Parts: sequence; C-alpha cells; structure tokens
Amino acid sequence: MSELNPPGTPPAEKPKGGTAKGEKDETLAKPVPRSAFTLAVADKNGKGPILDERKLADPSNREACELVFDISIETGSSPDTTDLALYRQLEKIAHALRELYLHSQPPQEEKFRPHFVRLFYIAQLALEGDVSLDADNKKKVGGRLSAEAARAEIAALEKDLIEDEAPRIKNSRLAKLAGAAVNLSVMFLVAYVLLTLLPPKGDVVKLLGRLGVEHDVAAYFMLLWVGSFVGVCLAYAIRTHDFDIAALTCDNPDFLTPNVRLLLTGTFAAVVAMVAVVGLGDVDVGGLKLSHVVAGPKKAFILGVILGLGEQKLMGTVQARLGGLFPGQGEATK
Repeated sequence: MSELNPPGTPPAEKPKGGTAKGEKDETLAKPVPRSAFTLAVADKNGKGPILDERKLADPSNREACELVFDISIETGSSPDTTDLALYRQLEKIAHALRELYLHSQPPQEEKFRPHFVRLFYIAQLALEGDVSLDADNKKKVGGRLSAEAARAEIAALEKDLIEDEAPRIKNSRLAKLAGAAVNLSVMFLVAYVLLTLLPPKGDVVKLLGRLGVEHDVAAYFMLLWVGSFVGVCLAYAIRTHDFDIAALTCDNPDFLTPNVRLLLTGTFAAVVAMVAVVGLGDVDVGGLKLSHVVAGPKKAFILGVILGLGEQKLMGTVQARLGGLFPGQGEATK
C-alpha cells in the first residue's frame, strides 16, 4: 500500500541525478550512432595499416600514400548516399594527389604530404568521426562533421590544390599542344610552298589536273590546316580557365592526344570548307564565307584559325551538314 502525504504537504521531489523506478530519464544524451566507415592509411602497394606510436592511423608517415576506407554494413550503420558521395569525392582527391606528386619524375614528397595529411583528417571527421584515445588508451570515436561542413572543407582543399597546380599544368599542356602544332605545321607549310612553286604548265600540275585537283586550291587548303592548328592552340589558351579535380589529371575530356586533336580538327575544317566550296552549304563568318577558302592564302589561313577556335563545335557543324545531305542522318547523330 502506498504512503499518503498529509494534507497540504507538497509532493515529494524526485532525487536529483536519478529517476523513479521504471521511468526513463529523457535528459540522458542519446548515443552517437556508429559510423559505417573506418579510415586507415596504407603504402603504395596497399599494405597497412600504417600506425603511429599510439596505434592510430599515421598519415604523416612517408610510406603512407593510400587512403583505406573500410565500410562495415551492419544494422543501423549502413552508409547513405551522402556518405558515399563524400567518399567518392575524397578518393578523387587522393588519386589526384598521387598522380600529381608521387607518379611524377622525380616524386614530390614535400608537396604531397601536407595535402595528404589534411585530406586524411577531413575524411576521418567527415566519414568516421572524431578519433582519439580514452583514459585506457583505447580508440574512441566521437561525432562527425555535418554533411554541409564536410563538403565545405573538401571544396576548400580542392580549391587550394587547384590554385597550386592549375597554372603549371595549363602551361605545360599548352606548350605540348603548341609543340605538336609547330611540328605538324612544318609539313603542311612545306607542301604549301611546293604546290605554290609548281610550274603552271608542268607535268605535276597536269597530273594533278587529271586527278581533279587544282594545285592552287590544294595549296590554300594546306594553309587552312595550318590556321586550324593555330586556332586550336588559341582555343585551349582562352577557354581552359576553370579547372576541377578531374582536369588536374585528365588532359582532355575526350581523351585525345595533342597530335590526334590537331589532325582531327584540321580534317573537320577541311570537310566543312569542301562542303562550302562545292556549293552544298556555306557559312558566313563576319562577312567572310567558308567558300572564300579558295580566294587566296590569307583568307584560307584566317578561316582555318576561326574553325580551329571553334573546334568543339566543328563536330556538330559537320553532323548538321551531313544531316542536310542524307535524310534522317541528323536525327541519327543526335
């Protein structure tokens, strides 16, 4: 039988720091849910984990160059899409760091290490949690960064890396592209000179005539190619100013080498110009038409530069011209 309080006596207070039997204390903090990720570091061969004297992952060790993401799929700890998106972006940065600094000749450890250490601790806070040691020197994991804070830190790291490396990479790639353009231009300029110096009534000119080739028109097309090479270099210098992490390690999104890019652009320019010359379709560029490619060397060169500047639109232009020639071709190439 329960004990009754005398009339006018206030009800007994619950003892501080405890709860009545059978009742839940809602003031107690809820346990932090366990993350599905555990972060570690390994060497270039994937051997690890590499630990420090406290038995925690040591990204500052010179052998450490790989992030190891151990994902544990358990009830209540399966990673969500946000976690997996962060994981993929972090791995992209780690890949870029290895390609830029460790796979270069010679390797640049002094540039790699600060970025890698920073990347590891951002990844750990974002996906695993605040890792430390408890009083018994055992690993304990605290809370994690919010998704917004993690994305902001990753974006800041990407920005710093791009600002450090993008100028060097752009100038290096532009130099390679320009070198390839010079090498190819020499061959086309030699062909232009030879075609121009041919005697008008010589045997070679007669042979070209029998083949349906006008030697002066062929000479102008040589300059069209050279102009397109110049245009490609100018286009890369002008348009390539917004780098992302992928652009640091991937030279071109279409995976073309400089020589292939230049020759392909020159071929497209020649095809579009031929279509205009034979009367199947012309394009007016600032008062200068593509059919004017046969009007003289200056116009041929300038048209080549213009077409090279618009290299990324040339494929669409060729497809549009073909679509007009062959019914259904335009729809098939979209």
